[in-house]
Amino acid sequence: MLAETSPHVENLNEVERGEYISAILHGVTSTFEGPKVIVRREYSLSGTNGKGRFDFTIMQ
Repeated sequence: MLAETSPHVENLNEVERGEYISAILHGVTSTFEGPKVIVRREYSLSGTNGKGRFDFTIMQ
């Protein structure tokens, strides 16, 4: 049933794929208990191992 209700991801453009994945990540993080967990979109990080912009970042 999932295959019938979900779009074929390979046929979507980058924005549509991002929205599809965003819904999944928000659903998963909403099940976490304890401290608040959030999903950030296009978040820039930097550290000792490198830096850059990530499509999605899960933060506490």
